[in-house]
Amino acid sequence: MPIFLQTLRESWRGILFWAVALVIVMTLYLSFYSSMGQTAGLDLFMAQLPEGMANAFGFQDIGSGAGWAQSTFFGLLGLFLLAAAGVVWGTRAIAGDEEAGMLELTLAHSVSRTQVYGERLLALVTQIALLGLAVAAALMLLDSPAELGLDFANVPPQMLAYLGVGFLCAVLAFAVGATTGRRSLAISFGGGLAVAAFLLNALGNVSEDNEWMHVVSPVSWAYQNRPLMNGWDLEGLALLYGVSLVLVVLGLVGFLRRDVTA
Repeated sequence: MPIFLQTLRESWRGILFWAVALVIVMTLYLSFYSSMGQTAGLDLFMAQLPEGMANAFGFQDIGSGAGWAQSTFFGLLGLFLLAAAGVVWGTRAIAGDEEAGMLELTLAHSVSRTQVYGERLLALVTQIALLGLAVAAALMLLDSPAELGLDFANVPPQMLAYLGVGFLCAVLAFAVGATTGRRSLAISFGGGLAVAAFLLNALGNVSEDNEWMHVVSPVSWAYQNRPLMNGWDLEGLALLYGVSLVLVVLGLVGFLRRDVTA
């Protein structure tokens, strides 16, 4: 699997950078819980927040360690950092390679488009999975110092939900890039999905009239049932990874049909 291995060799610095960034952000957020969660500071913080804002950002459950981790990291900056990493890698995989003039060179070496697509996709999955391992390890290591009191049995479903959103954004960028060969479109679609999914979930939390937004928001699919607190949500995971699989197939069809020399 030469293309897969080459992609990982070329991206190890990026993987390390994103992993360190995620762990630092998580550490900053979770370190506040031990001080705020055990004092009146958390109650004061919640009392000062408008109800609509608290609902939009899912702050109702921050009185527990799992709720704090979900609302402050997994549902906010941690989510956007993961999506950003995935979109960058997904865009670079084919569209970036093509615009740099390297894709034609790769295909000229008796390598099929299906092999290029498959190995680049496998590399993308591996890159995101490595970030997930770093985040999961940091979460469990911080549990005791931050006094979160997590149930470690709920960490796997939380991580699959978290990674599912990032992977969906990455795969959309990957598929659009493979179909069009344009980095700008790949970034726009992948990044746009991350922002739209977050906003739809937030607005869906504000009012019952907006409940339909949860139905179409990947963030809602991932977090509606709070997996870090309540465990597995197979329906949400099926939606995240099922839609990702559809995008993978559509991207492959588009890549196979397109004239990359045009």
